[in-house]
Amino acid sequence: MMEKSSLQRLVHLDEVTSAFALGPMHVTTLSDRCYEQLRDAIITLELRPGTPLSELHLANHFGISKSPVREALQRLARDGLVMLETNRRCVVTGLEVQSVREWYELRLMLEPASFQRIVEFITPQTLDFLHQINQSAIEAVERQAPLEFIRNSDLFHLTLIELNPNRSLVAVVHDLFNKIRRVRIAQYREDTMRRQKSITLEGLQRHQEITLQMQDGKFERVGELLEHDIRRFIELLDDGHLSEALARVAYK
Repeated sequence: MMEKSSLQRLVHLDEVTSAFALGPMHVTTLSDRCYEQLRDAIITLELRPGTPLSELHLANHFGISKSPVREALQRLARDGLVMLETNRRCVVTGLEVQSVREWYELRLMLEPASFQRIVEFITPQTLDFLHQINQSAIEAVERQAPLEFIRNSDLFHLTLIELNPNRSLVAVVHDLFNKIRRVRIAQYREDTMRRQKSITLEGLQRHQEITLQMQDGKFERVGELLEHDIRRFIELLDDGHLSEALARVAYK
């Protein structure tokens, strides 16, 4: 069993330190500061699913009053990353198999359809950027660097989504990726990339083929490849490959 992180231990402590090793923030309010830190900690599984959160302890930790902490937790609840209960108890939301499947099904409906709207916006610069992203993801796999791999793999898809002029759709897909990122980190955190290398490289090879098909103007084929890429994750979920990883990263 992995040792609880400093943030996980924080929820049980009366005395906390002010050090937060999550990098710099560029935000303007105390509520923003708290929200950004907690969101990043939840997405990267520093705060695991099921972790209880205390307004008082978090306020002490950030060196602020409880009011901005409460506002941040309310925003996280709207994002679906925490659950606020009637007794003012707050916990990080779990990663339930059915919910995860629904997120991927939403991607399956949105991403191939979105691609049909962005064909005219694809430029040689876009294709070069996608190639660079995919190459960086492949190199991350070779170096056993899962977070870098996930970041670049996600960026491949999000680069295409960002071309869509429907900004509401773009926002929905970004929200889905934030939710799903916890799933992917769980997958690689509890199971080495070496063991999953063939599965991982299979997806990146699809990304490469998507780029080549766009370069050749075979856009119908791209839609099929995007659909297949997303369905592959649903297959992994259905065969139990991911559900076991989700169970292992729950808060203990």
